[in-house]
Amino acid sequence: MHNRLLTLLAIGLICWMTGCDKASEDPTPPSPEVPEAGSAITEEPEESGAPTPAPAGQSEETGEESGSSESEPEATSDSTPVTLETMSWDDTLKLVDQEQGKVVVMDLWSTSCPPCLEELPNLVKLSKEFPDSVTCISVSLDYAGYEDEPVESYRDSAMTWLEKFNADIQNILCSTDFNIIFGEKIPHASLPVVFVYNQQGKLTGQFPDPKDPSEFTYQEDVIPFVKNLIDQ
Repeated sequence: MHNRLLTLLAIGLICWMTGCDKASEDPTPPSPEVPEAGSAITEEPEESGAPTPAPAGQSEETGEESGSSESEPEATSDSTPVTLETMSWDDTLKLVDQEQGKVVVMDLWSTSCPPCLEELPNLVKLSKEFPDSVTCISVSLDYAGYEDEPVESYRDSAMTWLEKFNADIQNILCSTDFNIIFGEKIPHASLPVVFVYNQQGKLTGQFPDPKDPSEFTYQEDVIPFVKNLIDQ
């Protein structure tokens, strides 16, 4: 009996001591630690593959102002427009008198004459090579004198070739029937024909030579003759 009492007292003492320890503990859970000002960690943004948009008015690759490069200017033509004046043969010859002091080269041609069309561009080149010393005149002899085909009906076909050759020289559409010209006005039977007048308006060269109607070219015959007149 005595031992049992001692045992119960020991158990009671242990329970009382254990209960006191738990009661002394703070039942309130601890507060989380608050970081000091400025000590918070800022999370870096993730890098993306998309490029950062360029400022307005700049290209994304170079950063240069967009639209700042000047475009190539459009090509402009400095050539004189090609013209064609209708004139009789006698009035055409009067043009030579207006060019005193310059060599005059008059080229008679037609759209139906292949050798004429082959050589006519050389007349244009000659005018550009000696603009201060030589006057070049082209004379179309397409008009045949037919009543149903007036001289102006040949204008378009002549202009087509003159514009193709950029013949910005004095161009004449002759209103005199070419049969009259060959039969009465010049000592030639066919085209092409080139007349060269000196600085005093005198006819000094004919190609081909009426006495020797062989073929001729500007490069081998007309141009050397003109240069000789210029150098005199």
